[in-house]
Amino acid sequence: MKYWRDITLPIPEWFKTWVIDISKPFPEIDQRMSLVIDLAGISVKNGGGPFGAAVFDQHTGELVAPGVNWVVPGKSSLLHAEVMALALAEQTLRSYKLVSHGSFELVTVWNLAVSVWVCCCGRV
Repeated sequence: MKYWRDITLPIPEWFKTWVIDISKPFPEIDQRMSLVIDLAGISVKNGGGPFGAAVFDQHTGELVAPGVNWVVPGKSSLLHAEVMALALAEQTLRSYKLVSHGSFELVTVWNLAVSVWVCCCGRV
């Protein structure tokens, strides 16, 4: 019988310095889209896939958590941009249920912006 350990997923090292420069809110949808598209480009320059995503506070435009496609460098199919953004948002908000802090469908407290159509539809 095999014994598994906790799943630990890496985030890109450059995330730690990139996020320091993000201090302003993104109140407009086009600003949020611009951020995730820029994030996708930075990801490619650093060895990741060409996809970016982010969770924003719907009302203030504050960035809650970013995500990039880090599947190949991180060696895990769990590291799609939108999944990373959602997982980091859950970590930031200290809840595995974003719905307990709002709802994408009903209350629209959080906004998930992605640089392309979400490829992990079953997960989102």
